[in-house]
Amino acid sequence: MALLHLPVAYDAVVGEEFALYYRGLLNCIEPSYFDVELSFSDGVSRGSSYRRKYVFTPAKGDVGEHRLTLTVRDVYGKVAEVGHTLLRVHACPHPQKGDRVILCVGDSLTYPGIWPNALATRLADAGVKGMRLVGSCLREEEGEARFEGYGGWTFASYTTDFRSPRFMFIYGDFSDKTEALDQHSFWEDALGTVWKLESVTASCAKLIHERGGRELPPAGRLVHVSGGTSHADLVYTRAEQADANPFYSDTRGGLDFRAYAAAQGASHIDEVLVLLGANSTEEREESYKAQVRAFLDPLLRDFPDCRVTLAGCGVPDRDGMGHNYGIAWHAAEKGEFIRRLCRWHTEVAADYEGLVQAIDLAGQFDTDYHYPSTEMRANPYVERTERVGTNALHPTRKGQEQIADIFYRHLCGHLK
Repeated sequence: MALLHLPVAYDAVVGEEFALYYRGLLNCIEPSYFDVELSFSDGVSRGSSYRRKYVFTPAKGDVGEHRLTLTVRDVYGKVAEVGHTLLRVHACPHPQKGDRVILCVGDSLTYPGIWPNALATRLADAGVKGMRLVGSCLREEEGEARFEGYGGWTFASYTTDFRSPRFMFIYGDFSDKTEALDQHSFWEDALGTVWKLESVTASCAKLIHERGGRELPPAGRLVHVSGGTSHADLVYTRAEQADANPFYSDTRGGLDFRAYAAAQGASHIDEVLVLLGANSTEEREESYKAQVRAFLDPLLRDFPDCRVTLAGCGVPDRDGMGHNYGIAWHAAEKGEFIRRLCRWHTEVAADYEGLVQAIDLAGQFDTDYHYPSTEMRANPYVERTERVGTNALHPTRKGQEQIADIFYRHLCGHLK
């Protein structure tokens, strides 16, 4: 099993801090047991390496591609592994002419609409005009950027006629619940069926079927089973089946991105940014890759010049896994899968002659500080508290903004 998981390249932008976080790069339970040395092939010393991260703010003279070597040493100082990647430093983007259409696609990490709107803001602040983010989803409290983001979805969801009672919306007063503390808690309906709370607002919650019968009563209450912090019943007055695949065409009997774009008032799609993988941790490699290709092939058939960026997600928070899933999830297994996504995406992208690129989100995402957490008593006998993570996969607002910055740096390589 490889210790280092590196992509083909990372993207940095002049004047902006770029960082690599060793928890996302090293396939191990505790990265502090290793030391990471970095060097560039031209011998120039760039940036600073700390105990848990590497940080570099490029200057104009750094624009270009730089071969970066990472040497990992164990607790005895012996070389455990050596890896190589490129650091691509881009100039600040130039203003764009015309209408450039961006489509953001994802799951519950995208559902709140935070990172698509943060990305739109970054582009506008950089003076990049003419960018339009399209989609069926809009979160007016976040901004005007549109997107496609549905809790629990995978590439398979986006490549089929996805209408399933496994995904349900319920409506009621859920103001005592928060996504930071109660997401991925489990609830039982009156028929004994167990549902996972995938996302929640003050008046609407999305449920995913976990086990038992498939039909959710049209109204009623769900009682707490496990996970989360607020255990009061979920009382709902209405239930409806959740979203269908926005890219699927009954007329075509498959995916139709031209029809989708037309419905969004666009004649083309220039960039597609995909943040998926967190719900596919049980998938085998070939099955997962087949699902990715089943999404890419119709998209590039309809828009041959479209550029696609594939990203996975951050390494799960260890305490958040326990808070959400009890003992059902294992840190080593899930962390390895998330890091492996970069390699799978890279291998798929190689088949598409530069139109598809894979970026490593895990290594650029600060797992230690960008997941929700709370203070809990260290044990029943003391008043001292300790900081404990409360969500395994869904970042805080600042974490979402960091995801937007990762996509922004990558897009700067296109916006020349």
